[in-house]
Amino acid sequence: PRLPLPDYMAERIFAEPLTAQDVILETLRGLAQSLGMLLSERGEGARRLEAVFFRADGKVRRMAVETAAPTRDADAIVRLFRERLDALVDPLDPGFGFDLIRLSAGRTQKSESIATELDADANAQKEIRYLIDRLAARFGPHRILAFRPNDTHIPEAAWTAQPAQYAEKSKIEWKRIRREKESPRRPLRFFAKAEPAAMLPSHLRWRSVARALAAREGPERIAMEWWRHQAPARDYYCAEDNEGRRYWLYRSASDLPQWFVQGLFA
Repeated sequence: PRLPLPDYMAERIFAEPLTAQDVILETLRGLAQSLGMLLSERGEGARRLEAVFFRADGKVRRMAVETAAPTRDADAIVRLFRERLDALVDPLDPGFGFDLIRLSAGRTQKSESIATELDADANAQKEIRYLIDRLAARFGPHRILAFRPNDTHIPEAAWTAQPAQYAEKSKIEWKRIRREKESPRRPLRFFAKAEPAAMLPSHLRWRSVARALAAREGPERIAMEWWRHQAPARDYYCAEDNEGRRYWLYRSASDLPQWFVQGLFA
């Protein structure tokens, strides 16, 4: 289908087709400056930008980048497209050259200057957002994640992983569950699904391997939310084997208790 033209767009037609990547990037810089002037008139910034390359033989190549915050910075936009070009599995083949390059803003957002306190480190936040944009341009937006807390005490649901470019600031604060100089009470690695295990007085059998235990502490009882889950409470333990590996496991507090390993400490 024929795609409608975006509201914000800048393009350049060339009498002689372009083939050099440096010239292409410099062209994108000029288009980004023109696009930034259009956005500035309406007080908006781009959140998603798309570059379209029209080859002399009729083929069209599209490339898009996204940003964590609205932007009109031409230099930052060009650097994101450079990252995107370097990460392409199928390199941008100019063939006989590009005779038209178009840059458009597919999604925009109000961009207002925010007053900050004298001791606020606004530059650090800006650098973090730009780092997120660069990593997302190279590896994909859904591979750069930000963790946000949930209002629940159930371990596997206590947080969510969201794409960092779209993650909003949470109204819920992270709860501190351990005292100072105390060893971690939650594992570094959570399994997507708790894995069944068997617990003996001095051994843990998990993944068909028996591991001799050197230490064990617990229990920490965590009850399920009765208004959401019809499941028994869990008694959590931290166990360490003779080789120094530490496991986070629990036993269901039911008539027929079962053991599960839910995570591993560092």
